Amino acid sequence: MLASNHIGYNSMKSGNTASAVRRTRCPSVSRRRIHTVSYRDAVFSIARAHTETINIWSHLFAALWFIIGAAEFAVTMMSLSSPTTAAVLALLVANAFCFTCSTLYHVFADHPSADSWLRFDHIGIVCAIWASSVSLVVLSPGSQSFERSGHILLVTAAATICCTCLSTDSLHGSSKRGLRIRTHVIMGSVAAVPA
Repeated sequence: MLASNHIGYNSMKSGNTASAVRRTRCPSVSRRRIHTVSYRDAVFSIARAHTETINIWSHLFAALWFIIGAAEFAVTMMSLSSPTTAAVLALLVANAFCFTCSTLYHVFADHPSADSWLRFDHIGIVCAIWASSVSLVVLSPGSQSFERSGHILLVTAAATICCTCLSTDSLHGSSKRGLRIRTHVIMGSVAAVPA
């Protein structure tokens, strides 16, 4: 409400009262969230309509879906130590982590610590790519044990390097978006090697 009143006040000052009334009466998803230094305010803002609303709720529902799926899968399996079970569980947990990190980033996107949450978001994406590739190799029929091990080592090394790069300051800030995207493309390319 503060943001809409502020916009309305500026519009009324400039003589555009019709625009001011339209902006204050019609909440819009295109409205930008107010920047805040309070974690509490950022969390409570998820109940309001703004530019991050769809991102927050879609990622939150996906995170909950994967968390519940991983818990149900772990409870129903007799042995969690078999490679097949471990691969499926790793995939579910990595995707839950990815969507949880994305949810947290979108909740705190207008907070001064947004860059830190963006790091977690990108690290979560790398973990999801890693788990997808490893589970694909483990679950695919016909591949030899040494091929599986080699691929898992390669993808794990690539994921470790990507996470290390993404956790440094050198890949953050709006001017570094292309470098972050290239990091994910490289990770995805390495993950697709056995395909």
